[in-house]
Amino acid sequence: MFKFTPGGTVTPLPFSTQSLLEQARQDLADRLDVAVERVEVVEVNQTELALQDWQCLMDSFAVELPAVVMGVEIWLRVDGSLYRYVGHGRQVRLCPQSGE
Repeated sequence: MFKFTPGGTVTPLPFSTQSLLEQARQDLADRLDVAVERVEVVEVNQTELALQDWQCLMDSFAVELPAVVMGVEIWLRVDGSLYRYVGHGRQVRLCPQSGE
């Protein structure tokens, strides 16, 4: 599996990121009731963000700690609509779209 960026750069992804990407694609396919082959990978980035920025990883509580986590941000597209997933460790979650 490879990392895709808007500028056309392609680099290999580590196994753990591949696993998160596969989870995200399958989750979105299941949510939208489409074949996983219709879920297009737009961009995958390994990134470092403040824990507070990973709110879509949290269920129902706000994190108050000033901490940083390494994770992955995954952008997928189905039928022209974009979806953002974030992952950390072995967990990947769909982030709510603006206005949800």
